[in-house]
Amino acid sequence: MPQDFPTIQAAITAARGGDTILIAPGTYSESLKITQSLTLQGQSRDAVTLQGNRQDPTVTITRVQDVTITDLTIRDGSGGTGDQGRGGGLHIEDSAVTLRNLIVRNNLRNGLLARRSTLTVRDSQFSSNQFDPAGKVGRGITLVQSNATIENSTISGNAGGAVGVLGSQAQIRGNSVTDNGFGIDVFDNEGKASKAVIENNTIARNVEEGILVSDKSEAEIVNNRITDNKPDAKGEFGDGIAVDKNGRATIRDNTISDNAGVGLDLSENAHATLENNTIARNVEDGIFVTDNSEVQILNNRIIDTKANAQGKFGRGIALTDSARVTITSNTITGNKEYGIGLGRAVQATILKNTISDNGGGIFIGFGDVSGETAQAEISQNTIQNNSDCGVLVDSDEPQIRITGQGNNITDNRRGNLCGDMFKFPPGFGGGR
Repeated sequence: MPQDFPTIQAAITAARGGDTILIAPGTYSESLKITQSLTLQGQSRDAVTLQGNRQDPTVTITRVQDVTITDLTIRDGSGGTGDQGRGGGLHIEDSAVTLRNLIVRNNLRNGLLARRSTLTVRDSQFSSNQFDPAGKVGRGITLVQSNATIENSTISGNAGGAVGVLGSQAQIRGNSVTDNGFGIDVFDNEGKASKAVIENNTIARNVEEGILVSDKSEAEIVNNRITDNKPDAKGEFGDGIAVDKNGRATIRDNTISDNAGVGLDLSENAHATLENNTIARNVEDGIFVTDNSEVQILNNRIIDTKANAQGKFGRGIALTDSARVTITSNTITGNKEYGIGLGRAVQATILKNTISDNGGGIFIGFGDVSGETAQAEISQNTIQNNSDCGVLVDSDEPQIRITGQGNNITDNRRGNLCGDMFKFPPGFGGGR
């Protein structure tokens, strides 16, 4: 705009659609309301600060189709309390907004909340946003029934989580997502499922999960580094990726390592394809599949899974409770307890894997569980140099059924085949 104004809000009120408002260096204690198309541009994000009043959102945008905000810091706003709440730094409804080169920090409830909006975020920082006085949310970014692109940004140190995708479409690429209460959560809102692409991000040191996909929502998770995620205050979780409650995910070309919990936790009728990932040095299980979930596990490296603090588990792949799983052409090595374990009512096809140098190779049936009905086809695998059995079948479970042939089962210290030998078909390998 060609003239000066006493406040930024005065300039916004005087602006015509499409105007650009240039903001000189300084700290401005205002809560802005934008209801028309414009560009709000600071000299730089280190030089210009919009400081809220800790009671209202610092910037509110409603029913506008072209707003751009660049090169400034937004802080000390509040999204209020209650079930709905708002964005503390930025609250956006029914609008189309582009945000570039911002710092959004020290806001209550949400750094940013977008509802029924189209949002583009690039080259920005969302940090140290906090819970509201009732202890709710505390996310850097919350998307509600919106369409968003979030790229090349840093989302860190937010008390309640980095990004919440609720009933929304989201492209989340090239970001650093670290040290938050949660990482990236993808789930429904008012019965509307989400769909997200999560690609080329570093997702590290978050609490509970790096990524959660739930409530019939879908995610494509590609080429991320998901590492060092931590347990909650009770010492639980700390998983790399969790998919549950009819969630669906394609998980490809990621490194999922050194998490305090399970590498991938797939439960409650999850559907997933895991392909070409490195899943390393996680705790208890590299991959855990349960609760009627259906999973394809293809061409992954599942290595060096560790026991928990009580010295238990350390399983490469653990399957139980009616899981239906195909495991093909993976390298499964260095896992403390065993490479693959099958429990209650599991149906598994295990083909062309290398399963070596684990505590055990393949264990079918958990010794302390009765009534197991696992079924497995096991063919053309190399199972060798495991310190326990190559393939062990629980001897007291008559309903366990094994088919398959052509396995190379050698040099397993306790024995190549263990348990009920009559369950192994002719031509299976390892002496049968």
